Amino acid sequence: MGTPLFTPEFKEEADRQITERGYSVAEVFDRLGVSALSLYKWLRVQLKRTEEERDILKRPRGTLQGSPTKVPLYQ
Repeated sequence: MGTPLFTPEFKEEADRQITERGYSVAEVFDRLGVSALSLYKWLRVQLKRTEEERDILKRPRGTLQGSPTKVPLYQ
């Protein structure tokens, strides 16, 4: 018997129960039958994704990561 696979939707709902609805990790893993370790991993992944989205929005408009800051208009 291997590790159960959970859908992204299931993980997102578990994350929402903790971050938005205020349930404790213990309540969520008890109710959903998911280990606390799995929940903490999912929360870290979601936090990283949120931070990356925030960082993208903080970039100056019209710039891409790794692009030069000044591009000649004519060559």
